[in-house]
Amino acid sequence: MKKSLVVLTSLVLVISLLLIACGAPAPAPAPAGAAGATGETGAAGTSGATGATGPAGPAATPAPVFESISLTMSGTNSQSDPASIQLQWWMDEVTKRTGGAVTFRAFWGASLFPPKAHLAALEKGAIDVMGATPNFWASDFPMTNINFPWPGNPQDPRILVKGMRQMFNDFPQLGESLAEHNLQFLAYGPFTNYRIMMNEPLSTIEEFKGKKIGVVGRFFGMWLAEAGMVPVTSTGSERYTSMQAGLIDLDLMPMQHQFSTKLYEISKYYSSIPVPGWALLILSINKSKFDSFSPELQKIMLEAAEDSEDFAIDFITGYVESADEVMKGAGIQTIQFDEEDLENWLKNLPDLPAIAAQELEDKGLPGFAWGKRWQEVTTELGHTWTRQWAVKP
Repeated sequence: MKKSLVVLTSLVLVISLLLIACGAPAPAPAPAGAAGATGETGAAGTSGATGATGPAGPAATPAPVFESISLTMSGTNSQSDPASIQLQWWMDEVTKRTGGAVTFRAFWGASLFPPKAHLAALEKGAIDVMGATPNFWASDFPMTNINFPWPGNPQDPRILVKGMRQMFNDFPQLGESLAEHNLQFLAYGPFTNYRIMMNEPLSTIEEFKGKKIGVVGRFFGMWLAEAGMVPVTSTGSERYTSMQAGLIDLDLMPMQHQFSTKLYEISKYYSSIPVPGWALLILSINKSKFDSFSPELQKIMLEAAEDSEDFAIDFITGYVESADEVMKGAGIQTIQFDEEDLENWLKNLPDLPAIAAQELEDKGLPGFAWGKRWQEVTTELGHTWTRQWAVKP
């Protein structure tokens, strides 16, 4: 009996041990790439001493690496001109944003080509980047000039630049006209406002009658002639000697040119007449060259160009304030023009913008739609018009 009990007890013990053994978890396999006894890092980068790590996060997108290139930029203005300062800012930003891969050789003051020859030079690839006013080629880019001489045009550089950027987006004909000459648009840039500088303190329409005024472009001459002035077409470089010799009594130019040519040395008065302002500069690049760049580089150039507009708006505001201080110190005075005369003058002017709009329509371009939209856009940006212009007959 005792022998049977011992056998039964032994059998139960063996079965229990087998059950325990079968239920025990299997040892965990070593993680891939785990180190051996030495603790060295394996292929997966996990040390055997620390065990397995959690799942890796998403891999960071590597910054694009750009091929080193050097581009040639030619500007028609002097290096110290506000328009050139904007160009230089854009070039510096492109260089910075590409990690130094894209650099520029800059030539200022039309030192490579005469101003009017710049379009052909950029179109053919003799230069890569250009900063110039499209007024040199008004017949090639008619839509960039339609509202340039509008009476009552905004003078605020923010409204002018932001307004033109919106017009560029609204009217594809602008970009198409540039592309026809192998140009890729990059940015607009403000000039300082046009001002009337005088040899004597004139304040009424009657006093301005018969005075010879230096101008560029036919539309400026048309609306100034309505006030009895005598327009005399001359280049900016001629104005100093013309004023000095008495060939003209008044000068109409962007203030930055009057300042840089030191007209304030011989003419001591400004008129408060609100001469139209304009976003004159167009920064552009050879389209064939631009199209050869990677999408990443194109994006950098376009974004830096739009950012340059904001830089230019702030810069031009400070520039005007500083230049005015210098000229005020040299004895320049601003003479207030008679408000009633100004109101009557603008109210009775022919609709000169309608003439420009009709000329565009004759070329198959949307002149009146452009004129209507320009007034809408600038009004939305905060400008107040004294009357409606470019009214379709």
